[in-house]
Amino acid sequence: MTNLGITTPDEGAPAGAERADGLTDTPEDTPGGGPSRMTLTEAAEATGLPRRNLESRIERGQLRAVRAERNGKPVRLVPVSELERLGLLTADGEPGPSTPQVVEAQGRELIVWRQVAEQEKARADDERARVDELQNELRQAAAELAVERQTLAQERGELSRASAWGALRLRREARQKLDQL
Repeated sequence: MTNLGITTPDEGAPAGAERADGLTDTPEDTPGGGPSRMTLTEAAEATGLPRRNLESRIERGQLRAVRAERNGKPVRLVPVSELERLGLLTADGEPGPSTPQVVEAQGRELIVWRQVAEQEKARADDERARVDELQNELRQAAAELAVERQTLAQERGELSRASAWGALRLRREARQKLDQL
């Protein structure tokens, strides 16, 4: 019989007897030595979740629990396998990947990775600025070189013209000397 995710002992079954759902009304040790079920307080401590969070999951039917008596008091026991199934506890009893401790550790790791990414971005920005600076220097040097080439070409043309006129003048002078002879 199920009531808000809580199963109760089969009617007429003696305490400690195995129920139709395969559980007993008293906690047993698993072959590995750990409890097969935990109280809500124990489950909250093991997973790092608030007890109220676990109670809400039971009420919504997301987490299975059984009613039992411990030291003469009624308690709700959560099968460890349920906590493992939901990722709240690992098989070795550590908080699962969706528990606050793990989420907090992942958050700290994420902060570190963000800082590393920001440092890498700043370094990349610095390198990009240096590349831009070098490109500007190259453009300026190329423009200066183009002006030098143009100046040299003009001077070469002038020299060439001067040489041509000089050669022509030398020929005239040589002819005049020959004519005088």
